[in-house]
Amino acid sequence: MPTGTMLRHSTDPSAQITVTQGGTAIPLTDYKIKFVFWWATTLSSAVGNTTDTFIVLPEAAFGVVETSDVVVIDHERMNITATPSETNSTLHYTVTRGYTITATKGTVYASTVVAGTGDNVFILGSDASFTLSVDGGADKAIVLASARTSSNYLISHLVSDMYAAIDSVVSGTTVVNTANRLYLESDTTGTGSSIVISGVDAITTAQLGWANDTDYGESSVTCSPAKHVVSSIVKMIKFERAARINDASNGIAEYEWRSGDTDRVGTFYCTFEFKSNEGRGWQAPTSDDYTIEIAADPNDRLVLEGE
Repeated sequence: MPTGTMLRHSTDPSAQITVTQGGTAIPLTDYKIKFVFWWATTLSSAVGNTTDTFIVLPEAAFGVVETSDVVVIDHERMNITATPSETNSTLHYTVTRGYTITATKGTVYASTVVAGTGDNVFILGSDASFTLSVDGGADKAIVLASARTSSNYLISHLVSDMYAAIDSVVSGTTVVNTANRLYLESDTTGTGSSIVISGVDAITTAQLGWANDTDYGESSVTCSPAKHVVSSIVKMIKFERAARINDASNGIAEYEWRSGDTDRVGTFYCTFEFKSNEGRGWQAPTSDDYTIEIAADPNDRLVLEGE
């Protein structure tokens, strides 16, 4: 399983995995993929099943754990709401128990970086067309006219153009730019939320990055407080976000780092979680052997607390 070292604040290379079974790649068509980036430690003090407002972790957690990190102990999730101000042999972190995983939206991600004519000025070479269904509604024909994009020089202009073209036909969506990729998501959440793109033409694929795709939202999940014992494994989730399919036929999934993802120094674990459109889920790797060590950059002034 791949491992590696990155300098603090780096965003390259991206995290990537190839999933296989019996030496053969598993096709990733029609899968929703999430990337989970986490750090591991042990519980230093028992936690009862009351609404205790703190957990105790070893000193090594200092400088790694941040406010809003998600703590997972024996499948219970908690949210870090305050971190200790100084180190000791153990650290008391304020948490919220009974943490709820929020419902998600139906979201379709561009498979390629948005292209434009000339020096990537976000101008379409010709009209882009596709069919869109939102939240189970009727299929609607969407056309983004190239003329609308003729004066573009920022991706934000293309985002606005794309949203206007969609909103003039069907409501209830948002277009977002992340790392020069277009994300289209439903405004609703839960199992009734969905985005279905079909009938894409060559321009839509080549210059907007969208292919025929379907994605459904998921319901929220609430974790109830439970008892946990000393030395229980603690997973500290730094973030969990949607990843993308790099090569569906060859089973390659990828997460492109964003600014802030690699700000903390240490050895972190990477997990890709896959869920089919029918709701069947699995993850890779199944063991904790995909690690990335984030090392201090010699040219970077290392400030961890209060950045």
